[in-house]
Amino acid sequence: MDAVAAEAGISKRTLYARFRSKPLLLQAVADHLFTETKSEFTRYHDVTETPVKVLRDMAHHMHRRILMPFSVDVYRLLVSQSERQRDGGGLMLGADRYLKPLISALTMQFQRAADEGAITERWDPAFLAEQFLEAVCASDLRRLVFGYDLPERPEIQRTLIDRRVDLFFAALGPGASASNGEDAASHAARPSRSGDEEARQARGRRRQPKYMSENRMSY
Repeated sequence: MDAVAAEAGISKRTLYARFRSKPLLLQAVADHLFTETKSEFTRYHDVTETPVKVLRDMAHHMHRRILMPFSVDVYRLLVSQSERQRDGGGLMLGADRYLKPLISALTMQFQRAADEGAITERWDPAFLAEQFLEAVCASDLRRLVFGYDLPERPEIQRTLIDRRVDLFFAALGPGASASNGEDAASHAARPSRSGDEEARQARGRRRQPKYMSENRMSY
């Protein structure tokens, strides 16, 4: 709080008159970032283009918005304070509410895609929305938060996002429910293998570590 007051050119007393604690100050910073983001993505509820095209447009929009330098700075701040300032559910200052409008907009488009037969109906649209956000943005955000760089050329980033979207939808084609693994019922119907056979197969799948210390194995 001393550093914030000094940077703002005000007294610490004035700062505490506006924000009574560090959590409230962090909440205001997060609100400043995410309130604007929320308004940007709620407009996708009214878009009438094909859901797959809308989701592709949203992917590029999410990537640009979430990975802005100011956004990354805020995420770094939240990560650094997450252990001290989390709420009873373990969520940083109720951060789940910031993602709900975005997840809601994505869920609506995935539901539209399933209703129109563009993707399989096998998966819950809300689950697809969460995984889509992870696939498009999460890895790049983590890299930036922890100091790694991303390609600076916009065309490279656009191509990368398009490839992620293509990969995601390749597994969601209308026939994917018949080819993407087994459901619980078919898995349960398979003959069970003996414990010895499963143990032998498990040992065969293990890889030798790249490094072995004197008293334990580690990578």
